[in-house]
Amino acid sequence: MTSHPVFVYGTLQRGCSNHVLLAGSTFVGPAVTQASFVMRTLVDEDGRRGIPFVGSDLPISPIHGELYSVDEEVLRTLDQLEGCVPNDPEASWYRREEVTVSVKDGAAMKAFIYLHERPASPLVHSGRWRDAKRLVDSCFYFAYGSNMNPERMLERGVPFDQCWPSTLSAHKLAFNKRGRGGTEAYAHAMPQKGEDLPGLLYRVSARGIQALDRYEGLHGGHYRREAMEVTVGPQNGTAPHKATAWVYLAGEAFIQEGLPVAEHYLEHIRRGHAILGIAPPGLQRRA
Repeated sequence: MTSHPVFVYGTLQRGCSNHVLLAGSTFVGPAVTQASFVMRTLVDEDGRRGIPFVGSDLPISPIHGELYSVDEEVLRTLDQLEGCVPNDPEASWYRREEVTVSVKDGAAMKAFIYLHERPASPLVHSGRWRDAKRLVDSCFYFAYGSNMNPERMLERGVPFDQCWPSTLSAHKLAFNKRGRGGTEAYAHAMPQKGEDLPGLLYRVSARGIQALDRYEGLHGGHYRREAMEVTVGPQNGTAPHKATAWVYLAGEAFIQEGLPVAEHYLEHIRRGHAILGIAPPGLQRRA
């Protein structure tokens, strides 16, 4: 009998509502996608999670779940559950695609995954459905430097539940903000007519902004924080719209031209530009 590897990340996992559909299938083990995707789900006021959606429109993080080996009958049942018409993606709710996953022993293998973009729903930055939480006291933050790397945000203790490609008009990316040691440069949004500065717009909590204030040296004058209008999108067919977000701008006393940019810092920015799907501009100078 033909078997198919299927990677699941939501209600089909052990202990969840639809796992009964996999009760007779072989559990291969915990697994994680090798490529990055974005997971989204609603969370109500009582903390209950809605069904998850995983899409390929924003490569935020790998997706964590479970790998099963299923037969043809179970695969057809899963297709029905997910509203998937394998030969007609346009008529499908979720679409079934093949991805590479890593299992617990480090082995890599191909498996089916069900994908569906849902840009209006809050995202789960870790890629683990059980980590979905409701964000309170939210506000927007526009990142154009190293915080365009979502991993950098999480390292700094700044969770987020939305992340949109955005631009700040009449500004350009410059590497002329002197670091604390005075030996290297960091990013600055420098005013420039006719330019649009690309970045990522995060929805974060007020506590997250307080954490960013510390990392950006707000109280020492390294950066100042201003509320500015950014343009969001377009994305997944949605029209561009405006949003007011916090933006960190270099303090005048710390602007200095000609300093090198550290390679590890550039890597964070490259990651952000990869998410945006654009080539990283002006990153030739390295330390």
